[in-house]
Amino acid sequence: MAGALGFCLARANSCTVAAVGRLVHERRWDWLLGLASAAASGGLALFVLASLPGEAFALPERRALGLAPVAGGILLGLGATINRACMLGSISRLSEGDGTYLLTLAGLALSLVVAPQLYILPQATEGQASADVLAEPATPVFGLAFLLVLGWAAMRVRIGRNATLRYLFAVGLIGAALFSGNPQWSYLAALQRGTQGTFLQSQTAADLAAIAIFAGAALSSWIAGRFSARRPTIYRAAGGLAGGLLMGLGAQTVPGGNDALLLWTIPGAALYGLVAYAVMIATILVCLWLYKTAVGRANRQATGAS
Repeated sequence: MAGALGFCLARANSCTVAAVGRLVHERRWDWLLGLASAAASGGLALFVLASLPGEAFALPERRALGLAPVAGGILLGLGATINRACMLGSISRLSEGDGTYLLTLAGLALSLVVAPQLYILPQATEGQASADVLAEPATPVFGLAFLLVLGWAAMRVRIGRNATLRYLFAVGLIGAALFSGNPQWSYLAALQRGTQGTFLQSQTAADLAAIAIFAGAALSSWIAGRFSARRPTIYRAAGGLAGGLLMGLGAQTVPGGNDALLLWTIPGAALYGLVAYAVMIATILVCLWLYKTAVGRANRQATGAS
């Protein structure tokens, strides 16, 4: 399933930074709505899994809102902007042969080592499992939003536009099922076990899944003819390392990286996840808008001087 998720991610080529950049530069919301459709299909998957008898599948914990989701969202947004890709987008970029994103992984691993020493970061509130997620006050609101987004996406697919949405549907369904089956399967969690010396020991299946998502993405890029090995420049390498570090710190503060937020926490109607992801998007939006404004001002000054 993780290999299939990586394959679909590479085909969708989705990334929060790219989606926000499309809004800033082209004033179009469709890529952000595409990401929302992945969360909505994930919500559908979790609803079905939660309805099954037994306790084989988990739902995200309920956490009180506080400073942690806001601070974590800001760190995720800053890191993704500097990195030029979010944690999901980094999978696609690395699978296309961009060596810069190996440094992103190094930055994420570094964050896992230094985070315990940074006492200035707010601590996430304690979470608890919900006995009945359908009884949560926010669940009907999330459900209505998911239905509206899925309706929009279905119309887009039906009229033959944005076929990428089919892959985003699959991303949401598979990603939610993976997190629900084992919340510790993500590649950030695997990196943490690596820093602790327990990789492929304590959670072997989860670690293999973390490897498989990259393998699936690489296979997709190779089949599509998009793979081209590229060495990172010093500037891009520094950006990847710094961006990975910030995203890792943000993921531990929320808690959860934007992969878990989009594919599990938000689909599970956990309000703190929606707040963190919204703050992340707002942070990226502000950063890209400031950059666009600065570049435009510099170009005008250069034109005036000439």
